[in-house]
Amino acid sequence: MNIVLLGFMGSGKSEVGKILSRRTGMPLVDTDALVEERAGMSIEDIFRGHGESGFRRLEGEAVLTAARLRRTVVAIGGGAWMDEELRSALGASGHTVYLEASPDTIVERLRGEGGRPLLDVEDPPSRVGELLGQRRGVYELAESVICTDDLTPGEVADYILERLSIPTRSGGRSERVRIETGDPYDVWVGHGSAPDIGATLAQIGLDPGPIHLGTDLTVGHLYADGVERALREAGFEPTVHSIAPGEGSKTFAVARDIVDAILESNPDRGTPVVALGGGVVGDLFGFAGAITLRGLPLVAMPTTLLAQVDSSVGGKVGVNHARGKNLIGSFYQPRAVVADVKTLSTLPRSVFYDGMAEVIKHGFLSGGDYLAFLVDRGDLIRDEDPEALVDVVVGSCRIKASYVARDEREAGARVHLNLGHTAAHALETVTRGAVSHGFAVGYGLRVALRLSVARGYLDDEKRAEAEGILDEWGYARQPGDFRGSPSPRAILEHMASDKKRKGRSLRWVLLRDFGDPVIDGDVSEGEILCALEGS
Repeated sequence: MNIVLLGFMGSGKSEVGKILSRRTGMPLVDTDALVEERAGMSIEDIFRGHGESGFRRLEGEAVLTAARLRRTVVAIGGGAWMDEELRSALGASGHTVYLEASPDTIVERLRGEGGRPLLDVEDPPSRVGELLGQRRGVYELAESVICTDDLTPGEVADYILERLSIPTRSGGRSERVRIETGDPYDVWVGHGSAPDIGATLAQIGLDPGPIHLGTDLTVGHLYADGVERALREAGFEPTVHSIAPGEGSKTFAVARDIVDAILESNPDRGTPVVALGGGVVGDLFGFAGAITLRGLPLVAMPTTLLAQVDSSVGGKVGVNHARGKNLIGSFYQPRAVVADVKTLSTLPRSVFYDGMAEVIKHGFLSGGDYLAFLVDRGDLIRDEDPEALVDVVVGSCRIKASYVARDEREAGARVHLNLGHTAAHALETVTRGAVSHGFAVGYGLRVALRLSVARGYLDDEKRAEAEGILDEWGYARQPGDFRGSPSPRAILEHMASDKKRKGRSLRWVLLRDFGDPVIDGDVSEGEILCALEGS
């Protein structure tokens, strides 16, 4: 549940939001600040260059982004609540709180402040009273109303926490998984562990000094300030680099821009790069770090489940090409991975389920206790219980670590980790990224299970059991279940560019049983089409 703070400018939203964030550990998103970050200019300049209509468009995009987050304190601009669509999205995301203030209080609080385009008039008090009169009735549609005239921001925060029965922040358990490669490193998994990043870097032998922190605009708005502060407290001098969120940023051109920015700081080969974000951020900044000065120390701070259990572990970094995903890249191991499962609490539900597809894949590959845990504790995992999430990430990382230790450069057994990915990558390409990686893998696992039966490896009872687990998490059964209904034939044609092929044959990872994968390079086109169709 989000806490959404609304009200007129000067009502105290930003200050109350900061206090709520500190006390609960929930990140703060101020949509005005998010607009400025995305536009690369101040709100005053946006009004000057694009008018109020241009600002409202950008504000709407920022508010909808914030409304898709979870367990976040959201402070919105004074006018955003007046839009019915935005009001509905914010109301559905959590508890809405109107911070009320009188015109005299507002004018007093804003006295001497610049950058308030709506108050750039001859008589600001009259303008405040006029706007408040227009908006008050809609503001009062919020679930809670607090008059802030005679209260400090701390007292307002106290009232909200008591009203909503929200606990204050506390630390959690931490685990460590060793990745045995040519240069071994650890994955640190914990709940609330991100603030310890400075101590972690010191522990792995990185000296205080210049450091590059890479993130995207959405993740950066949530977590970059805290990580930057922790790095400074440990003696590092961070430079923050932000990219636009999404797969569209994962290009060679963006990687080149990152390399240019790093080189402008005159780094030496000991200057670290920290990648704070999901898979795109990890792959992109990891690739930039790998090719700068023949390799800078890389530390991954994955903030999505998909990145924590998969892309941050194993050293595969790279960017996309027009012919397919991840066709430009290399194997480059990080010095450490710091996975704070607390960051998962802000993910949209669909993004969390993206990661669970890879988790379930690990369960199918390992079988045994881990698969049983995923089935038995499914409700706790869906509820994002902190202990269960630590167990999920630790369990998946141990499974992936066992493959990476045996086959660091994917020349043998590590290919098993591509279970479900042959169909998934083709589906992503056909739909031009409209189907996310995790949901594509969920469908790809079904295709692999059906082929496992068709090729005589797996009995139909085991297939039904496995598909039942996928049903519990809502992964699609057929291409027609996706928007646009991509055709099985189109998916098959795009498999020709799959990196896992050997010569002219695709290498399919199939199952003889849970925990018993097998490679088959002799699957016929007819068998593949039937499996893609779900028949």
